[in-house]
Amino acid sequence: NVAVNLKTYLPDCSLVFCNRTDEKASGLAEKCNADFIPYENLATTANDADVVIVSTSSETYTIEPAFFAKEKSRLILDLSIPQNVDPAVKNIVGIELMNVDEISAILNKTIDKRKSEIPKALRIIKETTDEVKEWYVMQANNPMLRKIKSHLTKLGEAETTVTRKEKIHKTVSTLALQLKKENNKGCQYIHALNNHLHPDYEANT
Repeated sequence: NVAVNLKTYLPDCSLVFCNRTDEKASGLAEKCNADFIPYENLATTANDADVVIVSTSSETYTIEPAFFAKEKSRLILDLSIPQNVDPAVKNIVGIELMNVDEISAILNKTIDKRKSEIPKALRIIKETTDEVKEWYVMQANNPMLRKIKSHLTKLGEAETTVTRKEKIHKTVSTLALQLKKENNKGCQYIHALNNHLHPDYEANT
């Protein structure tokens, strides 16, 4: 699985398999479209590698400090239990050695960081949902708003003053805001028409 993921996410990497059984290494390499080396060449290949991933069930160390004569930056991941990389390898300049526990700690830290972002994501979802609901309510009220505006416009056609036209637009705008806030269609409709037909009523109330 590790090899498949490497080829998937790092398609340009040069991947080499090595196993105590050459046939097994060859089979894995063919499956992953990679290369393999005989087990006897393990030390030389490890010395040249930038990244070494170890996953074996050996009772003795597979990777030893003597393998690394060339001084260069390397990352060695020991996925074996028990560990198959001699801990002394960590003392070599340029080598970063990580075992299963250390890798798990990094993964857990990453997961915790992602979990901490969940409340923020939920807030964004809620805000978006509220906006959609608000839009839906206004869309549902649009036909009624158009009818009200049409009716008020017809009532005001006989009056040519700018003040009267402004009152029509103000009434419709006010009604839209009230509908958006309370979503109460019938009562607001009657109230708006009453304000338009009896402009002095609101002033006296």
